[in-house]
Amino acid sequence: MKKNIIVRVLVNLIFLFSLLSWAVNTSALTISKDAFLEPIAPIMEFNSTPNDDAIAEVSSIKGILVFSDQSTLDKTLDALSKMDRREREAWEENLNFVSQGTLYNQINDAEILLEEEIYGKYDENLSLTDLNELGVKEQHTTLYENYLRKGMITEIVEKDGSKSFELAVIDPPLADVLNEDGLIIINNSIYQYTSDLVKIFGEKNLEKLDLLKSTVATSMKDNILVINRSENNRSQHSWTKCSGWHYDGDKKRYCLNVYGTSSNSMSLMYSSFYVQAKGEQKKWGIWKLRNTYHPIHSVGGNWSYSFVYTWYNGLLITRHWLPDNDFRSPFYYQVPGSGSNFLQAHLSPNGIWSIASPYFFYDAVNVDHYYFTGSFYGGPHGYSIDLVH
Repeated sequence: MKKNIIVRVLVNLIFLFSLLSWAVNTSALTISKDAFLEPIAPIMEFNSTPNDDAIAEVSSIKGILVFSDQSTLDKTLDALSKMDRREREAWEENLNFVSQGTLYNQINDAEILLEEEIYGKYDENLSLTDLNELGVKEQHTTLYENYLRKGMITEIVEKDGSKSFELAVIDPPLADVLNEDGLIIINNSIYQYTSDLVKIFGEKNLEKLDLLKSTVATSMKDNILVINRSENNRSQHSWTKCSGWHYDGDKKRYCLNVYGTSSNSMSLMYSSFYVQAKGEQKKWGIWKLRNTYHPIHSVGGNWSYSFVYTWYNGLLITRHWLPDNDFRSPFYYQVPGSGSNFLQAHLSPNGIWSIASPYFFYDAVNVDHYYFTGSFYGGPHGYSIDLVH
């Protein structure tokens, strides 16, 4: 009896860790160094033609995008990065799908309209506290309240009492392919990205979505793997560096941020790495991405990275580039036209990798060093920010 139980456990372990076998030699969720993930807020438009062959391969089931494999997802992300907002929304509508990026746009638009309606007759330099003292209460749209309560967006309160909001998802550059629940289907697995977890369900069974959503720890019985970057890892690395807000006067600000984390178990390795530039404008004590302020001119950078794997009683082997990765350093993008207020791009290494026995991951992928620079419009000669790690 005991022997049978052990055999079943081993079979389940082998099956669970084989769920990601498609990702062994893939750097997931990256874009080419000559493209960028177009702003989540509607700022600018592109004239380039999307990759129709790539996006034609995408389908949807019950409002969840379905990708046949990782390559199709990568091509689709690249194609979406070259669409303007109207093109992206038309593509989504044709698939009966609404992304978190589109929902963010809708919330932002609705909030700006409400602000103009409620606060429009008052001096825009007044703070929320000033307005409250005048008897004008802070209000939000139903759309904002619903998604704040659901956890898709998060509200940020600044030290001076001013406010802003942003998407809460753990991997923001995926916003254009995730639905409001953070769901996506790749091959025969369902993935869910939340504010702090990545979940992988090893079967394409939509009847069990509630089970997936409620699961917060790996369940061998249910074939659900949960990746929590802060728990149960052999090693963890972080190479995040944020410039902090730089101010161009009292009502305009910009920043450059590099986000990078990784962790691994013996069989799996996870990494998230992206660069982000933002420009926000304040009215009535509320910071937002507004179409009246487009400070971003260009972002570029270079970096190196490595990870370590081994085998039982074997030597440590260091790899300096992930397998079959065609999207290596350096990265550079210059915004066409008169600038943007949001630029966000996945960088390599990004994704989830598995490794087969007798090998195992000894140390998670780590970006050894990088240099990024952002160029921004403003002042008599413009501004620049450098981030060095």
